[in-house]
Amino acid sequence: MSFISYYGFTPSYTTGVYSRDSFKSQYESGIYRFRWLGRQFLLLTHDYVKHRFPDPLPESPRLKVLDQSATERFYAAYFLEHTFFFILFSIAYYFLLSLPPFGLEERFRILLTMVVQLLISMAQYVVTPYDSPSFFFSVLAIVMLTRQHFAFFLLGCILTLISTLIRESSALAIAFYLAYYVQEKKKDFDFSVTALKSLWLRPALLLSAFLLPYIGLRIYFGWYSATAAVLIWEKMFQIPNVYGLYFVAAMAVILLVMADNRRSRQFLLLFWFFCLPYIVYVMLFGLLIEIRLFLPLIFLGLVIALQPQAAEPPVSHGPA
Repeated sequence: MSFISYYGFTPSYTTGVYSRDSFKSQYESGIYRFRWLGRQFLLLTHDYVKHRFPDPLPESPRLKVLDQSATERFYAAYFLEHTFFFILFSIAYYFLLSLPPFGLEERFRILLTMVVQLLISMAQYVVTPYDSPSFFFSVLAIVMLTRQHFAFFLLGCILTLISTLIRESSALAIAFYLAYYVQEKKKDFDFSVTALKSLWLRPALLLSAFLLPYIGLRIYFGWYSATAAVLIWEKMFQIPNVYGLYFVAAMAVILLVMADNRRSRQFLLLFWFFCLPYIVYVMLFGLLIEIRLFLPLIFLGLVIALQPQAAEPPVSHGPA
């Protein structure tokens, strides 16, 4: 699927980032400079490609249309980085679908993983160095955060910190965990000081794991353009963005229909509620035709919508 996305088609949407110099010009400025680790992953991959193929690969006219300084080796680095993390993401996603409380039957795990793989492959018309790594680390973080043992939770916090160094969408893993946590703990909420200390310890640690790299990157690189390059709210109702908005609305309706029990619907709505800062940000500053921005909402929403319904305890009718 990666090969078809990158070499069966020419992703003409993304331009001017297919050589090392043009890549740095784009991704070391504006808000992109805060997505440091994804940038480093791609540059390391390019170093590997240069070592593996010391002689320049034959140039392709298709890339020169997109970037006058484009090289096949740099484009191959995009392909290899995406494929590597796409495979890891698929394993982590399948693993998430295998574990309680999200465990599904084998056939549904396979089908759901394939559907998500197809959606991600379709969205590769927007070529970036950080989407696939971000997807992988966020899903793996959720696997760890939703385990009961505190050591696994701490590992999930570390993975969230790493994911934030790649892209700010790691906040969606936090939204997923908070929705899960509220669902699990809603019967235990107590506003006494002792209870609050116990209940808020994990959410506070997780939020710290996000805020530490988020703020730290902005201190290191400077606060200018710290949130977004330009407000494009007025572009929302242009035809391409209307298509993107329709896609998102349709997927939201489908997920609500698929959530066929009360617990799943509550979980899904809680997840969307905690995702509101991200959703509003994308609506204000994003290009909605870039459906990759909404893919975490979709593939995490599928996990929630299809989670098995908890077995109801048997009703006791007393002695016969």
